[in-house]
Amino acid sequence: MRTRTTSSLIPVVLLAILAATLTACGGGSSTTTTTAAALAVSITQGATGSVNDTQSMGLNATVANDSAHAGVSWSVSGTGTLSSQTATSVNYTAPATGSGTDTVTATSNTDHTKSASITISYSPSVSGSISVNISNKFSQVQAGGAAITLNALVQNDTQAQGVNWTLTANGAACSPNCGTLSAATASSAVYTPPASVPASPGNTPVITAASLSDSTKSDSDSFTISSTAANACVGAPSGSESLMNGQYAFLVRGFEGSGAGTPVTIAASFSADGTGKITGGDFDINDTASPQHLTINASGSAYTVGLDPTGTSNLGCVTLANSGGSTKTFHFALGGVSGGVASQGQIIEFDDSVGTGTRAAGLLRLQDASSFSLSKLQPNYAFGVDGWDSISSQWGHYAMAGSFAVDTSGNITNGFADIDDSGTLASNVTGGTGTIGAISTSSGRATLSTSINGKTFGQVIYMINANEFFISSTDAVTANAVASGRAIVTGNSFSNSSLAGNYIVSATGSASGAASVTLGLLNLSAGAVTGTLNSFDVTDHLQTSSITAGTYSVDSASGRVTFTGVGTHAPVAYLATATDGVSAFIVGTDANASSGIADAQASATYSLSSVLGLHYFGTVEDADNTVQNSVGVVALSGTGSVTGSEDSSGQSGLKIANAITSSIAINADGTGNVGTGSMAITNGNRLYFFNGTDAEIFLVSQ
Repeated sequence: MRTRTTSSLIPVVLLAILAATLTACGGGSSTTTTTAAALAVSITQGATGSVNDTQSMGLNATVANDSAHAGVSWSVSGTGTLSSQTATSVNYTAPATGSGTDTVTATSNTDHTKSASITISYSPSVSGSISVNISNKFSQVQAGGAAITLNALVQNDTQAQGVNWTLTANGAACSPNCGTLSAATASSAVYTPPASVPASPGNTPVITAASLSDSTKSDSDSFTISSTAANACVGAPSGSESLMNGQYAFLVRGFEGSGAGTPVTIAASFSADGTGKITGGDFDINDTASPQHLTINASGSAYTVGLDPTGTSNLGCVTLANSGGSTKTFHFALGGVSGGVASQGQIIEFDDSVGTGTRAAGLLRLQDASSFSLSKLQPNYAFGVDGWDSISSQWGHYAMAGSFAVDTSGNITNGFADIDDSGTLASNVTGGTGTIGAISTSSGRATLSTSINGKTFGQVIYMINANEFFISSTDAVTANAVASGRAIVTGNSFSNSSLAGNYIVSATGSASGAASVTLGLLNLSAGAVTGTLNSFDVTDHLQTSSITAGTYSVDSASGRVTFTGVGTHAPVAYLATATDGVSAFIVGTDANASSGIADAQASATYSLSSVLGLHYFGTVEDADNTVQNSVGVVALSGTGSVTGSEDSSGQSGLKIANAITSSIAINADGTGNVGTGSMAITNGNRLYFFNGTDAEIFLVSQ
């Protein structure tokens, strides 16, 4: 602040006195006056003119030509607050939530008509590291082909500004030579290929989605424009395509992107003609950004089945081109062969060569087209689904199991459920309702809407047969968890004797963001439980719990099973009529939110001869982004040797035809191991095991 000294005021005072004297005496014909400089207020700030919610900013005021040295008074227009006010400074604090602007004003205490103001912008703070993931990535497009919709999910962006889309080639804008981007929004854009293949580098463009909140965070899709449609199965083992003949449904779950990744679930149905052609189908993908229902195009789709380089059969590849303009490639291992046609298998997505695309694993099943009608639905089903929920900008594991009744018009009533959302429980929920829409006569697909525990869920189903169907969510993660699973036929009246004998228990969850698995063998009889549970995660490694005095009780109406003395947090189960290896669906009651099944084990003396022969196998579920998904075929010998081949997909990329050489041991109760440090349990039809180095359960079947 600028001030005048006393000595500098003397001449001004004397002139004023002299002028006044002359006027009073009538002397002179004119009056001489001197006007002091006008008072003025200004504000300076201690930081930029914008802050995040709850942040503060210091402000200082200067009053020029204020001979009274009275300073200013402060005021704010808006929702922010002022503190530590003095005649020359104040501290401004932004509101706790939201975004907007506030105006802070400093008014002179000497002259209230003089003031200055400053406008401050505030917005939500960004917690965590922003990450961007593009879904529906593709590696090749056909010139003149259909437009493709790309979606981007931005995690940890509390400002929710979305992304900016660009199309470049060799670092420079290339449109329209390399195609065009249109209908761009903060979360999606449409790419249209050019009519003909451009010259290099325009034939290898890059689409980038960059965060508007932090431009250093982005994701890109690099691809090639060619004159013909891609078929990623060219060169894969072939010659046995007749093993796949009919309508096949699959359900896979996993992650896309690097780091912790973004959850994804895919449910689909395709028609294989027995010669390598795909004639159509339906495809539902929910990658948390934009759930989509697409159709499968015959053009650009194909499959192969045959011998791999080690001479093992029943491995295959399928490429599915969809109406969104992209393609997805999957590798699978087949089993359940009857009449020369495979009825089941394990399947993984297999198009992520760099470890930042999509990796997912799950089940492949031959569909019974005669069940593609509401009139073929069974009166009662049990179900189990699991997946991921967005909790405080982190992915938390989510699990639900239950049962319901349904009529031949698709009306669902009498729904029961237990939910574990990363340790937040909703137990023994009743009163669920819903509707199954018309079932497609070509793919077995139908929409499903259910309401329970005060929430409504959008889902899609794919019929396997009248006794079983896949379920996958169609809600965005902002509405509900991204979850998927199965429904299995069940009864309408139960007792403790409905669950009796030996059961293999397998479940997957998440321990502090890392996969956790449980595999055990329990005996249930007249309300009593004994047995052993083995759990594994990367932090606690292998833990074994002996159950010596557990109990169980079955609800007569819902088939809900409660346990005591079975682990620290006893799970809940819902009984199913034994189908496809499922006798009950299991849901956890702890922060791991484990989800799995119980598979009946017949009372017998087991040995290596119980598992002798050729088997297919695969990853049951991808429970965190570090899990390497695998499918393969192995021969188990009577001497305990294991030989075969596998294909795998992980963050390190794709691996094809890896030779397998290992050993297996089976005890009389069906427990054993596959290789060193593993845990395995069999019932003769199926063998479950984890390898003791990562939290991943494999299913081995014939």
